[in-house]
Amino acid sequence: MEIAVEEKLNFNHWLFYWVTFGFFFPLAIHAKLSWS
Repeated sequence: MEIAVEEKLNFNHWLFYWVTFGFFFPLAIHAKLSWS
């Protein structure tokens, strides 16, 4: 049970970082190119 919970927690953290970089990183690049 504990292992399953830890795996789910790790997956949630991975998903959070993936979504964060997936959305904000391209936006940051687009903004940088726009201001150039």
